[in-house]
Amino acid sequence: MIAKKFPLFFVIFCSFVFGGEISYPNEVKQLYLNKGDKNAIGRLLPTAKVEILKNDGDFAQIKISGFIQNNKKQILYFNPNNRILNAAFKANSDIKYETINKQTNEVSTILWTQNTNFEKNYDELMKKANKLYADNCAMCHALHNINEFSANQWPAMLKAMIDRTTIEKEDRFLVEQFLQKTTTKQ
Repeated sequence: MIAKKFPLFFVIFCSFVFGGEISYPNEVKQLYLNKGDKNAIGRLLPTAKVEILKNDGDFAQIKISGFIQNNKKQILYFNPNNRILNAAFKANSDIKYETINKQTNEVSTILWTQNTNFEKNYDELMKKANKLYADNCAMCHALHNINEFSANQWPAMLKAMIDRTTIEKEDRFLVEQFLQKTTTKQ
């Protein structure tokens, strides 16, 4: 009996003690300033790279990095040039940022979220999104080439057509993130 429980205990212990694992949410997740807060101060988008610092009960303390554009501190972008969101926050949220690169306005912040629905394998998450896109968006017309639209154009294109698909509401941002992060069109 002890031998069966030891591996599970060891995995939980290591994840709590060592933390620092890189993961990616597979859905939109609520963000909180403190563990156990009732009111979310923002949302984390699917495929945003996070470092899980520690798990504590139902919550995980995470470190999110991103770029601030045009001095708007309520949004963390995936890169400094496109409107690909990593996270968005309510106005007047008391977000504390640590500067990573002053020239590019890259920052990080440490927040809390529910410790569920994270993936460790980014490529598998993107394959799932690609399959959702290919299976659903070719039902009515020829599938648009991913490079047909820029990262900034894809959200509007997807929004115009997504209600005609069977893509579940919780997967819509996943598909959008896939299209934005995959296109090479500038």
